[in-house]
Amino acid sequence: MTDKEQHADPDPEPWPAGMISSRALRGYVERGEITTVRLAVPDMQGRPKGKILSAPVFVDRMDSQAEMCAYVLATDINMTPLDGFALTGWEQGYGDLGVKADPVGIRLLPHQPGTAFVMGDAFRHNGTPVEVAPRYMLRTQLERLADFGYHVALGTEAEFVLHQGTPEDAHRAGYHGLRPAWPHNLDYALGHPPQATDFFHHLHDVLHEADIPVEAIKTTSARPRQRSPGTAPKSPTSSGSTGSGGPDVGPRQASRARRPRHPLSPAWAPVPLLEPPTRQSAPSHLQSSEDTLNGAIDKYGEPVVTAITGNLEHDGGADELGKPPARWRDWHELIGDHHPDILLRQEMTYSRAEGHHRLHAAERLLGMRGFLGAQGSGRNGTGLFVRPEVFDVRQQFEHPRLWRTPPTDIIGSLREVPDVRIVMASWHLAFNSPCGREREADEILALADKINRGAAFIGGGDCNEYPHPAGEVVPPIDWTGDAITDRFHMMHRTNQGSDGGRVGCTYVDEALLGVGLHDPARYAAHDLLAQKDALRPTAGHAKPDQGGDRRIDRVYVDSWLINAVISVYVIDTSGLSDHHAVAVVFSRAAMSEALRRRMPARAPHDLAA
Repeated sequence: MTDKEQHADPDPEPWPAGMISSRALRGYVERGEITTVRLAVPDMQGRPKGKILSAPVFVDRMDSQAEMCAYVLATDINMTPLDGFALTGWEQGYGDLGVKADPVGIRLLPHQPGTAFVMGDAFRHNGTPVEVAPRYMLRTQLERLADFGYHVALGTEAEFVLHQGTPEDAHRAGYHGLRPAWPHNLDYALGHPPQATDFFHHLHDVLHEADIPVEAIKTTSARPRQRSPGTAPKSPTSSGSTGSGGPDVGPRQASRARRPRHPLSPAWAPVPLLEPPTRQSAPSHLQSSEDTLNGAIDKYGEPVVTAITGNLEHDGGADELGKPPARWRDWHELIGDHHPDILLRQEMTYSRAEGHHRLHAAERLLGMRGFLGAQGSGRNGTGLFVRPEVFDVRQQFEHPRLWRTPPTDIIGSLREVPDVRIVMASWHLAFNSPCGREREADEILALADKINRGAAFIGGGDCNEYPHPAGEVVPPIDWTGDAITDRFHMMHRTNQGSDGGRVGCTYVDEALLGVGLHDPARYAAHDLLAQKDALRPTAGHAKPDQGGDRRIDRVYVDSWLINAVISVYVIDTSGLSDHHAVAVVFSRAAMSEALRRRMPARAPHDLAA
């Protein structure tokens, strides 16, 4: 080892990258790790345009609007303002529009340390959205498709011409006479010159670090220097030119970042003139797949919204060779087959590590937007996922105190009912303390009391105690029986009865039902076509020494939304987790009516009946 190598600084910790929450952004800014924010809206060519803001100023004003000249949405490819638009022009004085940050459109880029990239939506000064803004137009189309039961996944195929030399060389040459990266026809080739292979590896790595999944890279047609990186299809509102990045925040910028040792450079539109000249094609394509919900429509006869609660034991286990284990992937694929629009997750054990890489992997696999609860004294945290084309997310709240495992708590809204807040909460109550669970149940009531101010409520998770026995299909545990040998578990899950014996804890269920919340499984079993399977046990099937099968995992909704429930069933996860998942299916049309409270509230559940 040379003296220089011996005294060299250790490799710096890599800059985190990928999607983050607004709360995480505030933390980065408070610690001085992020100093600037790039707030952008897509222009009519799909390019992000906007302002570079001081990060503390942006965070302080995140809930308000920044201003941007309206001609950004009325220019040609050279950013020349065009005439003849009602939105802007000399007649309107080239006025401004407001840009409000999208809390689910915040991204850290690996090639821009200290900077956050945030997508925003364009609004007029009276608070109404700008109808010609690309994000608004896309959202409108997605809502129309959703009405017909379609879920659209979108990926970009971004083509560029790869030439020798640096971008500065190309600029000095006026983009004429550029030398191709290689002289041969490598149409769909699997072998490439070393410098091209280095470039492809570099591009893939930067995109992966930015949480932009790459599906494939290929060299195309008889144009020997053209290649195409294709991004994996996902929600159009979380990727693509009108989502949280777009081509300019994906392949285009990534290809310019941290250049490999061989000087190769990409050229995007307008396509340069190469030597020798050849035919050219469009520089970018959009590829969409229509992941239809016709199966659900065929089953239920109408569009639906599905909420699932699931505890994946220890998050499926530790990473294997840098990737989540097979059990983790198999569980998510099983849940994904049921197309959840809300997923309440427990035991997100490894999802906070390494820049939340496992959380982001779940987002990509499910096509959903994920959130994590605060870190508590336990290591098995909670999470919550929503499908962005079904729900908008307004805010996330953290509750680091009073909970062993803090819940994930967000405020969202159904796309077609944007003015009604929905409190969504995923919880994992204390496994070891009846008193702790009672305190945590009281905190759930504090979340749910927003119902009195017009909000809706959907919450659930691993309750770690039993439902009130009234109407249940599984009888209460006989704690005096010889089969109960795990006495620690007995003390965790029981209180002392009036006769001195042990009685299973049911306070959580009684408290939530007592304030007027409803358990959809009970409703389905007793009021909705007698769906008795809704009351199937969800945990304990492998632990007879603790009392055997029990209905530990439950969902609760408010007294209006319960009327929109059309099915409840248990998803068997045997071999993948020690808890089965529970799915609650709502009629989407009835959910809209319930959110507007155009149907009567259902009376509180009578446990004495």
